[in-house]
Amino acid sequence: MRAVIVTKAPPIPGRRGIEHVPPERLAEILPSLAPGDLLYLDLSAFTASAARSRLKGLLARDDLFVGVIDPKRAVKDVPSLFHDGTVDYLAGAAWKTGMAPRRLERVAAFARALRRYPESAGQEARPARSIRPSGPDWSRLREGEEYTFSLLFIELDGAEGLELRFGAANLTEALASFRAYVERSAAPFGGRTWIWSRFGGIVLFPFDGRREQAAPCGLSMTLYKYLYDIEESRFPHFVSWRMAAHLGEVAWRERATGTLVSETLNSVFHLGQQSVPAGTFHVTDDIRELAGGPIRKFFLPAGQFEGRRIWRMRRPLAP
Repeated sequence: MRAVIVTKAPPIPGRRGIEHVPPERLAEILPSLAPGDLLYLDLSAFTASAARSRLKGLLARDDLFVGVIDPKRAVKDVPSLFHDGTVDYLAGAAWKTGMAPRRLERVAAFARALRRYPESAGQEARPARSIRPSGPDWSRLREGEEYTFSLLFIELDGAEGLELRFGAANLTEALASFRAYVERSAAPFGGRTWIWSRFGGIVLFPFDGRREQAAPCGLSMTLYKYLYDIEESRFPHFVSWRMAAHLGEVAWRERATGTLVSETLNSVFHLGQQSVPAGTFHVTDDIRELAGGPIRKFFLPAGQFEGRRIWRMRRPLAP
């Protein structure tokens, strides 16, 4: 759970893990908040009318935990705050001493108990639809039968430019090094390249019905990208690629995958080719939820695509 305080006051000494954000950046950070995050609004950082407006807008979000800090004790009817959906209230200088990790955990538990927020916030989630898990590995799959897999689309950015800049032999060698990196990166997560063209394709991961592996694989590939660029790549410059992950049903084929027709395949290709910006990694809602708690915090809301909620991976700091 991410905890954010919107205030003009300096950070609380000794309180690590709590972000302090100036009021002028409130609109900027809102898209980065995920379901189950906790945001405290310091009323003294705004005029009275602006504070009411900001609080009303925050409480209108049904996926956010909202607390109120009231250093000047301006609120006369505190119970009404909780009636409106506020989950915590700190008056006077108490917020500087009371904002402890244990309190934040209690506040989050209280908010979930109200059932105003998704029960999955901060917990493991399961896809609501009926699924047929493909299993923990590839051993039980039968040719032609449909299973639920997680799929990772990956493609080098600027393919047209790469073809113009390199000779055929040099480009072939460079593309081979990229595919080898993808295959080696996917192997620890049980994935295998399944559909592949020159510049990218689909990596398929078996799904056991509980935890998916496309998101952690994509996260790992992103974090180790610079090592690939420096130590392994045959391109003369740093390259960029985009990724998209999706969970869905696909008829299993060991070979001849180029003729497959599948709504799931269409969805992940459309997402990767039409919506994902260069150099980024986006996932659909099921992928983020099933990736596990430590992984979910790395993905931020990125709107919707083809009726699905989409999340983007936080951009790593460049070395």
